[in-house]
Amino acid sequence: MLVSDSAADAAATPSTDVTVSSADASNVVEPKPAVSRDWRGRGVASYLKRLTLRWAAEHGVTEVYTWTQARNESMLRLNEHLGYVEGKTSITLSHPLPL
Repeated sequence: MLVSDSAADAAATPSTDVTVSSADASNVVEPKPAVSRDWRGRGVASYLKRLTLRWAAEHGVTEVYTWTQARNESMLRLNEHLGYVEGKTSITLSHPLPL
């Protein structure tokens, strides 16, 4: 799913891949929309997420997964508004190299 309008290209660079997580394609991992700061708060992420959900429904997908950062309150609210419920929590640790 790519947006070809030049203004929209500047606004969002979504992943074009939808990862199917089961052999029967009933589960997918939603691509994470990346919206530039200048375009945030204008409904771009909402639009991209809704496109993904529509595509999934049209292709027989029964469950969709998404991720966001715990401090990204606006995305957490959007996900909740779209019907997502909190599931597993992931913690990522990192360390600069060299160790």
